[in-house]
Amino acid sequence: MGLSGPRRSERRVELRRPPALRGRRRDCQPQDGTPPMKWIILLTLALASLAASPARAQAISECPDDFSAFAGATDPLTCSCSAQAAERGSVWGMDVYTGDSSVCKAAVHAGAITRRGGQVTVTPEAGRPAYPGLTRNGVSSSNYGAYASSFRFAGAAGRPNTAADGKSSDSKSGPAGVPAETTAAISECPDDFSVFAETAEALTCSCSAQAAERGSVWGMDVYTGDSSVCKAAVHAGAITRRGGQVTVTPEAGRPAYPGLTRNGVSSSNFGAYASSFRVAGERRAASAPTGQTTQVLVSECPNDFSAFADTSEPLICTCSAQAADRGSVWGMDVYTGDSSVCKAAVHAGAINRRGGQVTVSPDAGQATYAGVTRNGISSSNYGSYASSFRFGPAPSGPTVCPDNFVAFQEITAPLGCTCDRAAMERGSVWGMDVYTADSSVCKAAVHAGAVPRQGGLVSVIPEPGRNAYPGLTRNGVTSSNYGPYDGSFRFPPRQGATAAAPAKMATAPVQQNITQSLRERGEVDLYVQFRFNSAELDLSAADTLRELRNVLAADTNLRLGLIGHTDSVGTADYNRSLSYRRAEAVGRWLVQQGIATSRLTIDGRGRAEPIADNATEAGRAANRRVQALKL
Repeated sequence: MGLSGPRRSERRVELRRPPALRGRRRDCQPQDGTPPMKWIILLTLALASLAASPARAQAISECPDDFSAFAGATDPLTCSCSAQAAERGSVWGMDVYTGDSSVCKAAVHAGAITRRGGQVTVTPEAGRPAYPGLTRNGVSSSNYGAYASSFRFAGAAGRPNTAADGKSSDSKSGPAGVPAETTAAISECPDDFSVFAETAEALTCSCSAQAAERGSVWGMDVYTGDSSVCKAAVHAGAITRRGGQVTVTPEAGRPAYPGLTRNGVSSSNFGAYASSFRVAGERRAASAPTGQTTQVLVSECPNDFSAFADTSEPLICTCSAQAADRGSVWGMDVYTGDSSVCKAAVHAGAINRRGGQVTVSPDAGQATYAGVTRNGISSSNYGSYASSFRFGPAPSGPTVCPDNFVAFQEITAPLGCTCDRAAMERGSVWGMDVYTADSSVCKAAVHAGAVPRQGGLVSVIPEPGRNAYPGLTRNGVTSSNYGPYDGSFRFPPRQGATAAAPAKMATAPVQQNITQSLRERGEVDLYVQFRFNSAELDLSAADTLRELRNVLAADTNLRLGLIGHTDSVGTADYNRSLSYRRAEAVGRWLVQQGIATSRLTIDGRGRAEPIADNATEAGRAANRRVQALKL
């Protein structure tokens, strides 16, 4: 039934003069023209009947499919929705809907009726520049931009559907327990924030427990415009999973959004997006210790560093104990961009497993990433990757040897690295003298006689693959036979293995016990060897440096001044520069092993402070040293 004419029961009463009054009878008409009393009574009854009949006769018409035809209207429309109409069509907006939205489905969305249908009052509204979508009452509405006309339902904005027993499912409180009388102006949050991309004003809204579990999130602290608002609020710590009130602030688009697992929500990485938002509220960060406030400027570290592939600025962030155990790591010292940031930080020695603050520096992609087991973390080999990251200064000089040499199959230059005692016992070995690339580097070094079992520095030389690798028991290590393999490595002859070694060792100064000397004297002379006329550490320096690193690691309050000294050969200016660079090389090695730069100072005194006679070889050897002085 349409609205073009009155229904049968709505026809108006026709005013007709009673038959007794149709003629102009003089005997019924007073001489002064006053109507007779009977006429007045009849006319009054007729007018009363006319006034009463529409109220008795008006039925509730069915609601139209949408409200477009009422775009210019101002009066509300009362109509009824069937159960079928409540399931039909599409809806755009929340609380206020586009004129072409399904009226009855929007009524369910607004909470004006249930899915069984019912009577509603639809109020026309002016068009709006944006209509945010929201999933509510089992109906998902969509975002939409500008539209010429709108409508809402009288007294129904956002209220919950009535339960089957007629009682409201939320009659005493608003969202998250907020009293109902305080939430009238607080609308439910939209599913995402895309429709607010061009706005500047913050939006205060409420999240239900259901909305806090719904949708996907990209970014951390600042989120892509199409992220789920309420789930992002949980991720940001603005609300708990039970929901609550939040303030959502629009932000400009960003070139990168890093993902992070936080507060039980895992967000994802994303590249450039046109709009963003951030969420404020009563922060409940799951990782914050009781009684402490979270640092505002130092954010939690992202899960990985992929989103920062094209950046150059270091990122200062914090790792929780949970994040330090999460994810996978590829590489050593320099890591693939998709490695777990916090787990890599433990691997690099930047933090321990309890977590802490780190500085992550973006680095260019590399052709190969070598895996190594270090600090209780096993990283893996990987080939070429487009982006990298590291902690602290760029690595230089000898580093820890990789677990195997697979990642270096395509290179030709030797690799100088250090083997510790634990690495000597780890892994398997195939071959003799020349080893398969997947053999344990350090265990093969013992087998080859390149290092003793207590460890040391080695030089690993890449070799082409071979057809056969014979096994041999040697130096307490048993290697196995193997057939063809794509890549190999070997070690050069061990230094000092000639007959001249004893004579050379006679002139070398004896290294003092580092721990005892620092404790008793507050200083120790480090007899670490450098290449001739160079600040490049020699392979033989590893044992002494490793002992010094262990002393610093055991006492986190210990600070040292590193002072370089030379013999008298060469000019004063040259020796002063050389001594400084040698002390700097020792400090750089310690930093790469996880010692903070703030705990070290560097100086060079050249030949100015000898401790022995420069006229003899033994005296000159004693003068060539790096002094470690407690500060």
